[in-house]
Amino acid sequence: MNAFSNGRFRAPLAALALVAIAACREPDLTETTPTAPADMSLQVSSGTARAGDQIAVALVIDNQSSDPIIGLQGRIRFDVNQLEYVGQEMGETFAIANDGSADRGAITFANLGTSGLRGRTAVFAFKVRSEGYLSGLRFELDDAATQSLKAARIRGGIPTVVAADLSVGEARRGIGLAEWRTRFGGEAIGPQRTPGDYRDNLRYGDADLNGSISIAGDAFYLASVSVGNAEVFINSEAAGAFGSIGKDAAIAGNVFPFNAPGLGEAGDALPPGSVSATNSGDISIFDASAVANEAVGNNQQVVGEIIPGRALVTRGRVVVSADITSNTTWTANTVYELAGVIRVNSGAVLTIEAGTQIEGQRPPTVAALYIEREGQIQALGTAREPIIFTCTGTDASKTKGCWAGLAIAGWAPINEGSTALGPAPAFGTRNPTGGQNQGQLEGNGPIYGGGNADDNSGTLKYVVIEYGGREVAPNN
Repeated sequence: MNAFSNGRFRAPLAALALVAIAACREPDLTETTPTAPADMSLQVSSGTARAGDQIAVALVIDNQSSDPIIGLQGRIRFDVNQLEYVGQEMGETFAIANDGSADRGAITFANLGTSGLRGRTAVFAFKVRSEGYLSGLRFELDDAATQSLKAARIRGGIPTVVAADLSVGEARRGIGLAEWRTRFGGEAIGPQRTPGDYRDNLRYGDADLNGSISIAGDAFYLASVSVGNAEVFINSEAAGAFGSIGKDAAIAGNVFPFNAPGLGEAGDALPPGSVSATNSGDISIFDASAVANEAVGNNQQVVGEIIPGRALVTRGRVVVSADITSNTTWTANTVYELAGVIRVNSGAVLTIEAGTQIEGQRPPTVAALYIEREGQIQALGTAREPIIFTCTGTDASKTKGCWAGLAIAGWAPINEGSTALGPAPAFGTRNPTGGQNQGQLEGNGPIYGGGNADDNSGTLKYVVIEYGGREVAPNN
């Protein structure tokens, strides 16, 4: 899932700059502005270069405010008939660029520096195709975040000017997050984790899930997400620029606006990162800036706080070995261990609280939860407190197929039925009349099928089902 949105992003960092091209949008905060605005300009190394020559283009910030800009996002616009994008220079400011729209005349970028962005924060190289290229060259600012996480006000316009001391250096396309991390001394990859897992003591801001909050590991990643260069979720098995570690921008990284004092607990109408009660917002330069502030010791309201439902607690353990035949509730303070195939039937409803963990025993046991068509499941997790179905054992030892999984059957009509099963019976209001086709899921699973197209077997919301798929018999 990409971090693309129809808006933009925001973020701050110490002595670093970030350039990226696709962004997501946070709420419009232009009503809050620093007392001393900043000046910006787009510098060009030459205004009279000929076709075939290369020129340098740089964003320059005169940042004298006591509340300096530490993160910004915007884009360079140019006429593709006049200029051809060559690449980005790797300077002293963290700047990660997304050049996916270069053939359409746009390079979006984000800068990040916790001590304030000053001077030339991002430098790019272009090849001249025709003269008169200055007329189509400009910089558009999307968002700029100050150290206090206010939306910065830019004094006047952003002019394009010729700077004789700006030279064309080594520039190339595709400078990625891994290279910037190396440039600024990125920390070692921590313990491998998977986004979406229910992790004890997971804190807001720990977007790379390694147990600490840092600039190179967390803020850089969020800034890269904000411009579309990184995915919102990265699986722990995915190697490459981000290392073989899971990352989660949607929950752990989505911190701004803070919306304190709530942290997203049950009943919190406006949790951190939300624009409104129905809009969870986007990952922006403001998220990256807030995390960067926390990493360098500028305490933030939400960043560093334990995400609700992720605090380390002592959970009891209940071994479930019998079918569920009456209404039952599983609670988040208990781990439910399935000692075999457990069936919910006889009209029973199984209710599972947010944050509950269910673990199927490993082979040789065949562990599964089957919701028969006579039963229902109501598993209502939340984004911050998902319900987790997994197998027993440590995370490091879990593999696909270490338990069978979850299967849900209902009374809706099916095209073909099993002659061995005969016609479906009647069952109260779920299937008032019998005689329809019915079948059976493999693995000696639930029987399904009937005559009620509106049948309801329950609700799954924010549920993670991992490592399922055990073969219970050959080819079954």
